[in-house]
Amino acid sequence: MDLRRKVLLGFFIIIIATMVVLASLPVLVILGNYQTLESTYVRTDVSLVLKNLEGEIRSLEANAPDWGAWDDTYAFVTGEKPDFAEVNLMASTFETLRASFFIITDEEGTILYANGYDLVNGTAEPVSPSLVAELETGEILSRTLDGMTGVSGFLSLPEGPVIMSSYPILKSDYSGPPEGMVIIGRNVADTEILRSNDDTVPTISLMPFDPSTVRPADPALRTGSGEGSVLVRPINDERVEGQTVIRDIYGRDALLLTIGTPRGIYQQGKETILTFILLQLAIILVVGIFGILALDRGVFARINAINTDIESITGKTGGTRRIRADGSDELSRLAGAMNALLDQIGKNQAELLESEEKFRSIVETSPNLIWELDREGTFLYLSPAVTSILGYTPEEAIGRRVTDLVPEEERDAALQKMAGLVSSDTGQVTLEIPARHRNGHIVYLDIRTARMAGPAGTLKGFRGVAIDITERKLAENTLRQVIKKLTILSSITRHDILNQLSILRGFLTLVKKNVTDAKLQTYIAKEESAAAAIEHQISFTRDYENIGVHAPQWQDVKATIEGALVPLRPLPFPVTVDIEGLLIHADPLLAKVFYNLVENSIRHGEKVTRITFSCQESADSQLIVYEDDGKGVPLPEKENIFNRKYFSHTGLGLFLSREILGMTGIRIRECGEEGRGARFEIAVPKVAVRFSKNPQ
Repeated sequence: MDLRRKVLLGFFIIIIATMVVLASLPVLVILGNYQTLESTYVRTDVSLVLKNLEGEIRSLEANAPDWGAWDDTYAFVTGEKPDFAEVNLMASTFETLRASFFIITDEEGTILYANGYDLVNGTAEPVSPSLVAELETGEILSRTLDGMTGVSGFLSLPEGPVIMSSYPILKSDYSGPPEGMVIIGRNVADTEILRSNDDTVPTISLMPFDPSTVRPADPALRTGSGEGSVLVRPINDERVEGQTVIRDIYGRDALLLTIGTPRGIYQQGKETILTFILLQLAIILVVGIFGILALDRGVFARINAINTDIESITGKTGGTRRIRADGSDELSRLAGAMNALLDQIGKNQAELLESEEKFRSIVETSPNLIWELDREGTFLYLSPAVTSILGYTPEEAIGRRVTDLVPEEERDAALQKMAGLVSSDTGQVTLEIPARHRNGHIVYLDIRTARMAGPAGTLKGFRGVAIDITERKLAENTLRQVIKKLTILSSITRHDILNQLSILRGFLTLVKKNVTDAKLQTYIAKEESAAAAIEHQISFTRDYENIGVHAPQWQDVKATIEGALVPLRPLPFPVTVDIEGLLIHADPLLAKVFYNLVENSIRHGEKVTRITFSCQESADSQLIVYEDDGKGVPLPEKENIFNRKYFSHTGLGLFLSREILGMTGIRIRECGEEGRGARFEIAVPKVAVRFSKNPQ
């Protein structure tokens, strides 16, 4: 798909997305407001119905005292006026009171009179058995007589909900004692509040409340009375319901009042939003069409012209290579920039060809082998130097694995080194690997490798240089043999000298015992001192000959210090090593350096109470700092203590320490203050420093 189609498609998608967003916002915002308004109206209707029901209850409450606190009713209960019901409780009475039932009981709860009346048909009917059973529980009677004010409210009966009001039977002057109670009630179905089901007006229903049917998402039905307890729930797009729970005369959640109304407000909101959306879509569509036409003519037509010129240029083998750049707008400036780019590309191509030729000649004439491997260890490129170093032509070696050129006894080690290269993220690695020449002899190679990164930074392979170090390795082996022989000779000579010194010191001891002349005793003491000095210097040669014999190693400084302290324990004062994770590349005799420093403080510090090892970074090195709080070193002797002469009998130890450190370019100096303690700074070059994540 070309750019024109992509941009037009993207523009079209943006228009569609804009239309969707603009269509969604009114639905989410405006329609939500309409729904809120609808909920307010529904809650108002529920509150109105509740007020009307409350008004029905209040009308019964107003009539009940008139019948309860009446001498005739009192006389009827006491048996003095048996014709009370026939005289007073006629059909017209029920019509006037709008009563569905009228009940009179004595103080024991025995029903003396109970009759019902159908207000709709105007006929008498028996009182509901479930109402009689409710009265027989005695709870209504008890509450009526105890409070002396009556009880009013709802009762949920199987035949339907009723409202009722009771009042104790008293004399007309409200004196007692109460002889029973009067109950006047009305079936909710007989009231004018519950209207007929019509789709255009609210429908009202009052049903028994079942708490198990309340969903967790409908907490409003559990929060008591008032508007906060009204649950508004849309049934569909045509009707919405408002529900609330009504408590009976016992204070229990007994009835569920439901009001259903048409969703006129909601439908009006939908129509308004639809009109608004259609108007927006029409505007966006018109603007989008004009925008696409303008973009096509003003931009894409000119881009096509530039593309045509580029295709013409790339198809030519000579002549003028230029893109038409009419005008002064962005596309014209782009065409001009592309013309400048074409000129630069031509120049760069010429320079690239020259550079390629230069580096090809360097690679092909280099005495060192330049190579490339894939991540499996297969040769991808070998410079011509492979012939002079290994005896193979590049064509013979390319495609073979690097381990094919390694002697069989060294292949396992070579494979481990290859695996380490693959898993390592180090930029450059140096290895020494033996290789077998085509004629069979061994060639030692110093390999300098660098990782080749593929897409997304993945390992593609390796490239590097292989230097023939066979002659150097042979020289090193020869030198190692010479050092070994000299070491053996030195050891034998030292052993013989020490044996002769032991004999000499033994005879000096015998002579000393047998000589009483004080002058001769003085001579003998000097001879013993000379013998001790010879023995000390011979012992020093044993340590000095080991310097540089073994290759330097990476050593954990803290672990090395702690190991050096072991022969000196128990120490007369605490030693703190405040160094974590520092590794340095040093001679294997590094521990001897730390041993000499601590021993020097023990023997000559005089008032030392503590020693501290710490580290800090300087501009060009990492400093390992040794400090004690002894008498310190006098300023004139700060350098002399490292010379091969005695300074308080310690010169050889510090001289040896400087020699050990100097093998790997590490410096040591004393920079403490006399009287406040010694301070030795060991400066390690940064190339010989590492920090371990998991210090040992």
